[in-house]
Amino acid sequence: RTLADALREVVGEQGLAARWSGDEFAALVPEPATLPDAPPATDAVVAEQFEWRLRAAIARRATSRGRFAVTATVGATQLPFDGGQTLAAALAAADAGLYRRRADARHPSRG
Repeated sequence: RTLADALREVVGEQGLAARWSGDEFAALVPEPATLPDAPPATDAVVAEQFEWRLRAAIARRATSRGRFAVTATVGATQLPFDGGQTLAAALAAADAGLYRRRADARHPSRG
């Protein structure tokens, strides 16, 4: 419940989040906010920013009586406006990014 509530907060009213498989979730969110004149964010930057916001939302819901630690690792891909990528390909790319981020977190010297 903690993760679902935090995910709803981060995805917002314009987004969509759902359980994908087991402990994995998928979310569709509008284009991330960027600073004026900033270059387009890479998928890795988008994932890092979303993960940071999700972890903060989880922390706000944590209780000292909680028996389990709730953590999150995020993979992301940005869908092109021209429809040049299928949803299946986008999900596969985001999933690959998630596993890269997990591996980098476990073995920082490799990243």
